[in-house]
Amino acid sequence: GGEPGIGKSTLILQMCENIAKEDKKVLYISGEESAEQIKLRADRLGADSENIYFLAETDMTIIEEKIEEIEP
Repeated sequence: GGEPGIGKSTLILQMCENIAKEDKKVLYISGEESAEQIKLRADRLGADSENIYFLAETDMTIIEEKIEEIEP
């Protein structure tokens, strides 16, 4: 947690990229930022692995379905 703009999402994307480099699937779920916002940040950071999936969602049913589908 922390103030807006402190770097929480940036840190999470860096962790996602490191995990994805190990040929593991990562599902980044955000209830606040849109997938487009996350994608722009990921592009800026070079976190563009095909193993990173983004989902902007708060509905647990949909989140659970995506987890089962993607199997991160």
